[in-house]
Amino acid sequence: MFDFLVQFYVDEKRTPIEDTSVLWKPEDSQFVRVARLRIARCDLNDARTNQLSERINQLSFSPWHTTEDHRPLGSVMRARKVAYEASAALRRSQPEPKDISSLLLT
Repeated sequence: MFDFLVQFYVDEKRTPIEDTSVLWKPEDSQFVRVARLRIARCDLNDARTNQLSERINQLSFSPWHTTEDHRPLGSVMRARKVAYEASAALRRSQPEPKDISSLLLT
């Protein structure tokens, strides 16, 4: 299980977006769990697992796969976007699916 935690912006002094040298302290901005990911046990030698793994490996992770309200902020994240896009270009041989149904095996 993996918990996904976020901290919310408070003000430019305690939680600046552009100054990554400032530690966001929990007493200034509490961590909030927004999701819990549970990865089920599976047989890594199973043919279906391998087939699904091949399809998943065509995907890429990017914080920009989100709505405008949740887009990354700050110059560091803008710089990282270039790296995410380059990584995705190397990984994928076809466009990423727009929804989970195209990943499901029939």
